[in-house]
Amino acid sequence: MKRFSFIPTLLAAGWVLLAAGCAHKLELAALPPIKNPTAEVKGDSAAALQAGFAKQAFTPRSPVFLAGFNPMRLSYGAHDDLMVRTLVLKQGSEKLALVAVDAIGIQRTDILAFKAGVPGFRPDQILIASTHTHSGRDTLGLWGLPPVISGRSSKFMKTIGQAVAATIRQAEAAAVPVQASTAVWEADPSIMVNDRQGEPEDHHMGLMVFRDPQGNTVATLWNAVGHPETMFEHNHYLTADYPGRVSALVEQEYGGGAIFFNGALGAMMTPAHPQPGQKADWPRLERVSQQVFAEVKRGMGRLEAEKAPRLVHRVSEVVFPAQNDLFVKLMQYGILSRQLYEGKQILTEVNLIEIGSAQFVTFPGEDYPKQGLAIRRMQKAHAFQIGLADDELGYILYPKDYGTKLYEYETTMCAGPELSQRLEQALTELLKE
Repeated sequence: MKRFSFIPTLLAAGWVLLAAGCAHKLELAALPPIKNPTAEVKGDSAAALQAGFAKQAFTPRSPVFLAGFNPMRLSYGAHDDLMVRTLVLKQGSEKLALVAVDAIGIQRTDILAFKAGVPGFRPDQILIASTHTHSGRDTLGLWGLPPVISGRSSKFMKTIGQAVAATIRQAEAAAVPVQASTAVWEADPSIMVNDRQGEPEDHHMGLMVFRDPQGNTVATLWNAVGHPETMFEHNHYLTADYPGRVSALVEQEYGGGAIFFNGALGAMMTPAHPQPGQKADWPRLERVSQQVFAEVKRGMGRLEAEKAPRLVHRVSEVVFPAQNDLFVKLMQYGILSRQLYEGKQILTEVNLIEIGSAQFVTFPGEDYPKQGLAIRRMQKAHAFQIGLADDELGYILYPKDYGTKLYEYETTMCAGPELSQRLEQALTELLKE
């Protein structure tokens, strides 16, 4: 474990300013015309599927605000590296970069900037999702000293963007013809639980393995549902949490690279609480990681080879009103950085990706199992779901749960109740095609 040498600087009383003094007038832009799907990628089914993988660390080397839990939680050092992991798939003249970033979440404004910095790829040929670690650097701005100090650093976001571009370039250069295999199953329900007791739980896990003609693993994509928060709020060390540790175990056991995408984890799929006498500490992180890795190994025995898989990717934009006053105020104070449109509308997107029998849908934030399971019932048997994809709009709740006592906390960080309906409508249309 590396430890930074620093003495925390106490904030002067002068920083405690009236919130109103920090606010600025929101500029409402004209909403651009929308015709869905906005983009479509279709590989040539007669061409071989190719895959390449690359990864790069972007771990801060000085104290930073940690994302998740309480504001002003400064890092002391790094337990393990935060990574950008990228899988590039190519088929004929088309290609798709799937990128996972060890971050709490990344807003659409930053996502679009990242994509613009990747030469040779259209924006619709790139999907960027966050693993949602609660011990990474604040990439949203909520964990500094709101509303006075944003925890987000524009300079550091550029560092992440550079790592995204570098890994996409490297993964494309490394792409080779592959045989893809797929498995989706239900994991041990004791590993992850829903803290909202009595509410639905999603224990699905998904696995795609890409091997070269010699049988060597190029990449393993694994998909599960659960908050990476094993170390909880008292931790002050940067860590990718169980997604990083399990990916390392997969690479060690099977070779190649490993990339993780989280699912409909919001409200509130999380690792089971420690048993009496146990703590939220590094041994707990290892226990949870080994449990999840055991499920990945179980999935390896369930893999089914894809026969002449075709790569398909469709994107649809979603517009909804920002009905949460707190969410709007955070934009006014400059804590959240994104564009608001006429009528205080927010623009985001959903994706449908197919790789043979594997069917992926995406959510632009932390959708909860209730909706994730409803959409899963519309998907093919090999159903994958990627949360926090190409955006982070907080918790996604049905209108009937928005504002209820059970979901009181999630409501404060939900951009608006209509988002769930609009994205479900958009995904339903994509899944019909």
